[in-house]
Amino acid sequence: MSVDNPTCEHSEGAKKFGTMESQEPISFTNSSKSKKREPILIIILLVLFVISLAFIILYAQEKDDNDSSEGSSGHQGGGTVTPTTLPNETKPTSTPTYVTTTTLPNATTPAPTSEPDYGPGPWTNVRLPTYFKPHHYDLELVVNLEPKLIFSGDVSVNVTLSQETPYMYLHTNKLNISNPTLKKDDTVIKLKRHFWYKKNEFYVMEAEQNLTSGVYVISMEFIGKLDDDLKGLYRSTYKNQNGTKVTIATTQLQPTDARKAFPCFDEPSFKATFTVTMVRPKDMISISNMPQIGSEKRSDSMVADHYEKTVIMPTYLLAFIVCDFGYLQDYAGEQNASMKYYATKGQLDQAEYARSVGGPILSHFEEYFNISYPLPKADMIAVPDFAAGAMENWGLIIYRETAMLFKDGQSSEGNRERIVQVIAHELAHMWFGNLVTTAWWDDLWLNEGFASFVEYIGVNHIHPDWNMNDMFVNLDMKNAFRLDALVTSHPILLPVNHPDEINEIFDSISYNKGATIIRMLQYFLTEKIFKNGLINYLNAHAYGNAKTKDLWNYLTMASKAGGKDINVAEVMDTWTLQMGFPVVNVTENSGNIILTQQRFLSDPDANISNTKFTSDYGYKWHIPFTIAVGQKQDNSEVKTVGFEGLIWMNRTSDETTVPNKTWDPNTQWVKGNIGQTGYYRVNYPTKNWELLAQQLQYNHSVFSLGDRAGLILDAFALADAGLLEFKYALNMTKYLEKETNFIPWDSGYSSLSSLTSILPKSEKIYTGLRNYRFKLMKPNFDRLGFFDNGTHLEKYLRVDAVYTACGVRNKVCMDKTKELFDKWIRNESHPVPPDLRSAVYLYGMTQSGVKEWDITFERLQKTNVASERRKLMYGLAGTPEPWILNRYLQYAFDEKKIKSQDTSAVLSYVANVNPIGRHFAWNFLKEMWPTILEKYGKGFGFSINRFVNGVASSFSTEWELKEVISTSAPQSENHFHCHQRH
Repeated sequence: MSVDNPTCEHSEGAKKFGTMESQEPISFTNSSKSKKREPILIIILLVLFVISLAFIILYAQEKDDNDSSEGSSGHQGGGTVTPTTLPNETKPTSTPTYVTTTTLPNATTPAPTSEPDYGPGPWTNVRLPTYFKPHHYDLELVVNLEPKLIFSGDVSVNVTLSQETPYMYLHTNKLNISNPTLKKDDTVIKLKRHFWYKKNEFYVMEAEQNLTSGVYVISMEFIGKLDDDLKGLYRSTYKNQNGTKVTIATTQLQPTDARKAFPCFDEPSFKATFTVTMVRPKDMISISNMPQIGSEKRSDSMVADHYEKTVIMPTYLLAFIVCDFGYLQDYAGEQNASMKYYATKGQLDQAEYARSVGGPILSHFEEYFNISYPLPKADMIAVPDFAAGAMENWGLIIYRETAMLFKDGQSSEGNRERIVQVIAHELAHMWFGNLVTTAWWDDLWLNEGFASFVEYIGVNHIHPDWNMNDMFVNLDMKNAFRLDALVTSHPILLPVNHPDEINEIFDSISYNKGATIIRMLQYFLTEKIFKNGLINYLNAHAYGNAKTKDLWNYLTMASKAGGKDINVAEVMDTWTLQMGFPVVNVTENSGNIILTQQRFLSDPDANISNTKFTSDYGYKWHIPFTIAVGQKQDNSEVKTVGFEGLIWMNRTSDETTVPNKTWDPNTQWVKGNIGQTGYYRVNYPTKNWELLAQQLQYNHSVFSLGDRAGLILDAFALADAGLLEFKYALNMTKYLEKETNFIPWDSGYSSLSSLTSILPKSEKIYTGLRNYRFKLMKPNFDRLGFFDNGTHLEKYLRVDAVYTACGVRNKVCMDKTKELFDKWIRNESHPVPPDLRSAVYLYGMTQSGVKEWDITFERLQKTNVASERRKLMYGLAGTPEPWILNRYLQYAFDEKKIKSQDTSAVLSYVANVNPIGRHFAWNFLKEMWPTILEKYGKGFGFSINRFVNGVASSFSTEWELKEVISTSAPQSENHFHCHQRH
């Protein structure tokens, strides 16, 4: 699954999972309150992390307790529950939970105060027992769209029972269950009772006598509501080319919402095959994982579509869609798999770019892994409402529109890169996650970390000119460093059980850190050994499940076969079983180059004794270190680089001496972590930092793009943590005046922007730093201008140059953005360079009033180009009028104006690009917090963080710290008391 981050599209050089750090607020005046430095910022970030986590957990506890009063099966004895009645239009006192009752709770139905006591039993364990083994499901779904907005169905599951027990149970959630039956050899088993155990979302059947080992068939009917919560089987809406609202049904089942679509054994290791029938309105189509094999008329208005039996797969990879979309088609792979690219008929032309890259990436992965794609089709569909970026359902990948659709003339290079990255990420899952599935969610990184790494292989195949291996430094690596440097981080591998805990690990540690340590692993094993180990691992566990230790075993065997004999588990356990990462200190002693390590923390004074996780390794790592040495040649000033091989730093050694190399008088500088392949920071004596800065100014091409970017990022991170004076970090940016490549410039741009946001904003310091950045960028601004030409990376750099110039109110920049904006306001068809649209909309809006705002918002409502919608939302946040800003925030919670998937994006834009917007957005967040928790509180781990961090991550004053703490205390206390009352 790819994760969507609204802030990544703030500029047309958007990073995949970027943040707003690289765009400081626009300014209407030069005055600003003084701020304290980074210690307060770090405290705020830690508080925000804990608050968001606490809110999710406390809300979930309260919600569970409240939901338990909304009805559970009270049928303690035997018998069959009668079919439920459908919900009527009378709104209940609280949102109904669809469970097994004779009628749904409504405003006149009193509810019990707590869940009935069903006595002790194995269903009180969160996990399913291993003596259940499902083999096959026969599933029929009947989808009723407007006006009923319900679905119903029946399911039969063949299950092998390997241990005698009177109980058989599986997952359901928010479903009305009727007619549950249990058979063995076509004989109906008499049931003593059957009930829904809400706490663990189990539907339990207890037989009158013990069930002996053998094969059973569980059957039941069910009915559920097509909610708009973006989970399970849910509804989504859009306006067609005639302006008519159309409702469709789609799914998001990962990680634990297949049970919300149909009763099932909803754990990743409980793989089975599925035969699906979908009954849909006759004017719609249905789509599922496998090819359709036939249809039949069920009534005057409904048609049943039958699908081929699936391969063995987990429940979370199923997908069901009922829509009226069109498609483009292609074929790819050794078996000529059909690839249909679905979109609304008005957007179908926007799927052409996805079609141009999807097939070649699939074919390249087949070749790379030497394993054919096993399904007869690999469809992709862009749906209007989707919580994540995309979901890797086998045979039917579902995307958010911005992650698949590209409109020439409106979509930017950032949009193009995001689309190819997300497509590559999801196709990588066909091998990592689908063919071989994590045994349990504590090994989620085997799915997401590998997909996040392998996507770069796919993108590089399509666009080798994009320098994606160097771009990795500014994308996944930087995002991993940011979170993992906090004392509140967590290990890659950690125990999870409850669905809310599972949701929380879909974060930068599983995705970005996972990808980063895999990249490091590939480097020190060599690509050949790494690839051989992966291929053997995939073949050994195909159609099954695996754990991290399984991967380590196959890579270790490949290492031995390749002559390296590295115990991969011994090395990598230090990176996966403890949180954080090291900083390697490079020093000189009697002419020797000495290496030592320590844990890197953004706040070195943080209290690590109160952290949730401890380390068996003492926060020491086995580090594959590399180093390059710059030396004089023949006493001239010409610098050359001598590269030293891999140096292993043992976690149990206090220090490591670099072999066969001395720090002699001819040594000009040393540079560690060549190519930024290692997941660690590197620090040096201040003299070496000065020499590195001089080398950059003298001839920066000595270093690769990744090394130039890494030097800047390391220097600023070390300065933030108090391990290096900021003057040395700033020295590393002086050479940027000569830098013409986006990748190192992006590191400098984001680092200087972050510094701008946390330093005291006095006239002298704030303005001086902004002007310094513009001085460095001005040669590129003058060179690149406002044209719409150049390479992929040149277009990215142009965006940063425009933001830098307009950020200091440069007259040329402000006049040009206003000119382009005014022409666009007068005539929507007037061309605005796609890569500069966000900047033009933003800085044009800062110089405009309500008339221009209303016109822009009207165009937001009309456009069917998802990427353009994001740009318009971004620009609307730039209004200088407080009352318009307040209205915009209100619109963000009105689904008729702003889609619920975009609400957090609006709040983030308002908070981060508008100097008066930060506290507007924060106050609005506090006011709407109950609504946000109700709608997003039990979604993906990223969901609540999008709101909290999107609004408050740039807080840095003491007053703002107190505001966050004072705001969180009553919220948490109320949740706690509510929980206690129940």
